[in-house]
Amino acid sequence: MKPLDKLRQEAEESTKWRGHTIKWVAPWHGEGKSTQLGECPNCGMEVQICTKPAPNGIDIGGRAVALNCK
Repeated sequence: MKPLDKLRQEAEESTKWRGHTIKWVAPWHGEGKSTQLGECPNCGMEVQICTKPAPNGIDIGGRAVALNCK
């Protein structure tokens, strides 16, 4: 389980490589995990990070990680 700040750093590296500039919203801290959403103001694509994803989930995901900024 990676901390939220480490996941945020990895997500920013991945999205920057694709040309995005991510603006983060306040994180949500639940009972067993924390999540945070970021959005590129240029194209609207999002990235989500989760400290403890489900067994079939991922810790970093979203269109901003997979697609280049428009």
